[in-house]
Amino acid sequence: MPKRKVDFTKEEAIEQLRLLKQHPGWLIVVKALDANIQDTETQIEKAAELEDPIKYNVVMKELQTKKSDRKNLKELPDTIIGELKSVETVPEELDPYA
Repeated sequence: MPKRKVDFTKEEAIEQLRLLKQHPGWLIVVKALDANIQDTETQIEKAAELEDPIKYNVVMKELQTKKSDRKNLKELPDTIIGELKSVETVPEELDPYA
């Protein structure tokens, strides 16, 4: 499969990320992540019953990290859009390296 060059302006990249959020494939990913987050929350509730404090701390840290990672992945398009919006574009005529 030939490699495709991906070169977007900031505005084009933001629009493509907005379109990604509406794409059926991305919606499937979000649904799976939501289910996984819910499952992890159930596991966290069950872990609260652990009597060994060391095991409790290890399991809780692992589950909280897992939940956080999935939430971050779910929010990735919005995170990238926010980062793109916060970056100022230097006009080409002012860019000494252009």
